[in-house]
Amino acid sequence: MKLWIVAQVKSVDADGWAQDWDFAGAFTTEDKARDVCTEPGDCMWPVEADTFLGRDTLPAPGITFPAGDGR
Repeated sequence: MKLWIVAQVKSVDADGWAQDWDFAGAFTTEDKARDVCTEPGDCMWPVEADTFLGRDTLPAPGITFPAGDGR
């Protein structure tokens, strides 16, 4: 499953690598990701998820829901 990650880069080093950034979200389509890229520092990139998480599957091992210890 492909996901699109969106982040806003706050600073880069001399080689152009992001040093500080804020996570903006993960989206299932490129169009949805592009829609939230509204600032000059916004960037997006695709990643492949190892396990499909849909209505017909169970949560993958290692995913905690609800997040935290349930309090």
